[in-house]
Amino acid sequence: MHATLKSVYHLLLSHRRVGQLIGAALMAGVVTPTIADEPRHLDAQAVMTLKEARTLCAAALVESGVRCTVGKFGRVGAVAGHKFSYARYNLEPAPGDQIQTLPYSRVIVFESATRAMLRPILISSDDAAFEYDRPEILRSAGRIVLHIPAAEDGTGFFNRELLYVWEKGGWHDVDVTSWLDEIQHRLSPGLGALKGIFPNYATMKAGTPIWHAVADSNPCPTAGHADISLAWSGDRIVLTSLHINTSKKALNDQGCFE
Repeated sequence: MHATLKSVYHLLLSHRRVGQLIGAALMAGVVTPTIADEPRHLDAQAVMTLKEARTLCAAALVESGVRCTVGKFGRVGAVAGHKFSYARYNLEPAPGDQIQTLPYSRVIVFESATRAMLRPILISSDDAAFEYDRPEILRSAGRIVLHIPAAEDGTGFFNRELLYVWEKGGWHDVDVTSWLDEIQHRLSPGLGALKGIFPNYATMKAGTPIWHAVADSNPCPTAGHADISLAWSGDRIVLTSLHINTSKKALNDQGCFE
């Protein structure tokens, strides 16, 4: 997808319900009124007991008429004495909702307020096509990061992960998408990366098959495999090198020449 069209697509996805969601959450006193966007940071005032967080969805985080159950709950880890856990909310749209028509899930990250009390601090998007995995705390190039793996259902299987870096006693957003535009600038005309790329932030490496844009079918890339190196630049992930491996083994590994 062209970079400009891709940006518009993501903008539409993230803002399609933002007025309704932010308005309701502000009334509940749980959203920091900064940027009207999702995913988002939550105000630390909404506190739940550990027992409640394990079994009940936080009412302030669920729209009226939506049915919500806690699908999973678990520990994430600790940083500098701050303990974190997460819940996966499984939600059924309200009857008659013309925008959200499919079941969806959201991930909520909690910080321990006391031994038995938790406060929700982060919430993921409500897009029904996004599938979120268990959050994890990692070390990445001397930084401590919170990684919430996610992928978009479909032939592209695009990466919809969330990444936060620990700074000044809190989690701060990391830009994990702008470096993807650099890939196209480094490829020869007619080549492209057509599916999601899922970096390893512990090693700061990534890889992707490369397609001939016209000749290759979606499941069969034949232009080689890109080995990618990444680095940190402030609050962004940047691409530092890209090498196209066109060896016979690399091509065979794509499954198109066996």
